[in-house]
Amino acid sequence: MGMRKAQVEFTLILALVFVMVVVIYYASRGSFIPSPIPSNVFEEQKIVQNSVINLIRKGVDETLRVMETHGGYLSSNTSKDIGFEEVSHVMFTGYEVPYWQKCNRLFIPSKKKVKKWMEISISEYIKNHISEAAHMQKVRFHLENLSVSANILRDKIEVTVHLPTSVNGYKMREPLYPYTVSIPTKFGEIYNFANDFSRESADKRFFETFTMLSLYFSKYTFDGHPKLPTMGLLTECGDTIYRTTNQISSYLMEIVEYILTHILWWQPMINQAGKPETKVFSIESVNGNKYADLNIRLYIPDDFVFNITNPILITNSNIIINKGSPFVVHDCLTAYVQTYSVVYP
Repeated sequence: MGMRKAQVEFTLILALVFVMVVVIYYASRGSFIPSPIPSNVFEEQKIVQNSVINLIRKGVDETLRVMETHGGYLSSNTSKDIGFEEVSHVMFTGYEVPYWQKCNRLFIPSKKKVKKWMEISISEYIKNHISEAAHMQKVRFHLENLSVSANILRDKIEVTVHLPTSVNGYKMREPLYPYTVSIPTKFGEIYNFANDFSRESADKRFFETFTMLSLYFSKYTFDGHPKLPTMGLLTECGDTIYRTTNQISSYLMEIVEYILTHILWWQPMINQAGKPETKVFSIESVNGNKYADLNIRLYIPDDFVFNITNPILITNSNIIINKGSPFVVHDCLTAYVQTYSVVYP
């Protein structure tokens, strides 16, 4: 009888231990008895989720607008705390746009840095506009734990935002949390093109080459000579070609504007023999890649000018005495070669 009682007590102790283990297990999960979120609270959480997602979309749109305006940067100003680099820039449509390529030097921001800047900008936008999503009295956002992750793909940007949120005391969880947004955009493909184009341009110097070729097809002006003479003969005594620095700059600008609108992308150069008035140029690929989905247009920066230091002055003063007739005849003949040096940033 005594032995039987001991067995019962032992069994009872084991049962109590098991119950305690169950209690500890559920306590570690934060709830002794897991209970579903009330349906009315869940509906309110869905409203909050939609509001936050709309806020994130606005933040992404604003970030893209700024970064596209500033050549992939949030701003051209140096800010060491978020990793901006000190880079020189040009003005375009009134905004500072940092160089990615200047002569044979490259200043391309890495995609990792662009991603970081994007995440910082979206995070700041959320912090500054969170009141737009907090339209309910019992909504709490834990901004101190805010984190943003952006994934820049070729045709979209995927953003995941961790912002702990509670509605009426209930934390938001899956499937409403974390907040995820997918924005269709070619930003990633544009970055890849700009990266490849800058590298290829630094090596092959497209625009310098196209400009020098165009000089040989310069149109004629009122004096019967090319606007930008390259080589030829002067056959009249005292004949002179004179171009002021302003004229040279203006004529070069005409050539540049022509080049920018007569580039064939992603196809080989066509045969243009005998067609000097309809010259076009070709960029078949950049860094081995083609971007046929992009509508590429090239523009001149604000206040772009050519810095010309000297005018062009070519005169015909070589007198040749012709004694082949009863009369002495003065003939004038001068061959000229005019050279140019053009460098684009």
